[in-house]
Amino acid sequence: MKVVVRSLGVVYACRGCPAHGNTAHEVSLLLEARGLCEAGCHIAKARARYPVVAIDGCADGCVRRWLAENDIEPHRHYVVAGSDARRCCEAIVADLQ
Repeated sequence: MKVVVRSLGVVYACRGCPAHGNTAHEVSLLLEARGLCEAGCHIAKARARYPVVAIDGCADGCVRRWLAENDIEPHRHYVVAGSDARRCCEAIVADLQ
């Protein structure tokens, strides 16, 4: 039996305005519950573990900008504005695998 070990990614989601930030945060929690990513809140995790997944709730890109200010380029970046969290999670899961 072949065993493949991949590093667990770190997901950063915006928690901005209630209309959009909540969806991004909910998607990050769903990804974490599936064991695909670990929710990050401190920049040290982004520097220590890869890949980094950034999820923004709108086109403003707050999480991506925050990561860039700390010299971190996300492996993947998603914008989930106005979307259903579970449907977004399914799309991101398909993209990450």
